[in-house]
Amino acid sequence: MNERMAPAHPYQAALGTGIEWTPDTVRLWEQGQVTATAPHTTATPWDFWYGLHFRDTFPDVTHWWFRSVWTGRVAVSLPDPTLTEETAVWGWMTFDLLDTPRRPWTMSEGAVVVIAPPYPPHEEQPANLPLRLSLARAMVAVVRDEAAPDTWLGVTSLVHRDELERVLPTSHSEAAQTFGGAWRLAHGESTLDDPPRAALCRLLGLTPPA
Repeated sequence: MNERMAPAHPYQAALGTGIEWTPDTVRLWEQGQVTATAPHTTATPWDFWYGLHFRDTFPDVTHWWFRSVWTGRVAVSLPDPTLTEETAVWGWMTFDLLDTPRRPWTMSEGAVVVIAPPYPPHEEQPANLPLRLSLARAMVAVVRDEAAPDTWLGVTSLVHRDELERVLPTSHSEAAQTFGGAWRLAHGESTLDDPPRAALCRLLGLTPPA
């Protein structure tokens, strides 16, 4: 199968990309054009995305992205003792981009560990959950001595079709196995308490059925 990437987020008219859901069919938009149309049997948009039905509806797509295709390298520092607080540690993440300053990351202790990785420059996209999870996993790996600090690590927004269940699990226990611990992502001033699959759907603007 030839590699092909496509947007998995709900259709965004301003961007000209995404999947347009209607009660009988879905249409895949890329660069302002419909590139594929297919029937489906899901009752609601939430069912379509939560069930990852886009994967089987458009079987020629090998890699999916959510609002951004950002791919690059990052270097993660160990916690900076000059910034450490009683309930949180701070460090630095550097993106392999010209003239890009390092950006702070935080890891807060509480009922659960809450991790706040920085966004890449001009990529403030909460709906790009796979990228944020990858950045957070890089932080965890460095803090736990599973990866060397201050060395380049590759991260990507793209999710291979065969990796969707693993990257977007439906329970916290599955997420802990995948991402190395029972931590949560920060979301602004709050925490993403839903498991990754449900969190993604909400960040995409979807509402679960009553």
